[in-house]
Amino acid sequence: MEIANPSIPEGLKALLDVGVDEIVCHPFFLSPDGRHVKEDIPAIIEDAIEVLDIQIPVTTTAPVGSNLQLMLGAIHSLVKD
Repeated sequence: MEIANPSIPEGLKALLDVGVDEIVCHPFFLSPDGRHVKEDIPAIIEDAIEVLDIQIPVTTTAPVGSNLQLMLGAIHSLVKD
């Protein structure tokens, strides 16, 4: 999160610059209960919405790891027979 490019605010700004009318933030974290998912990411997104004065809908989904069946299917597809 801290070392990934673009940062969350940079990504949101880039989307605004191309004229999107809605933003969906989907955290790619395996744990649905970690501090990044519950605290850090929502705070970063909220700060960016305020600083960038975002006036379009911004939705944050549950992290990918919150869907056990999806995760099991992804792992299964990687396992060789």
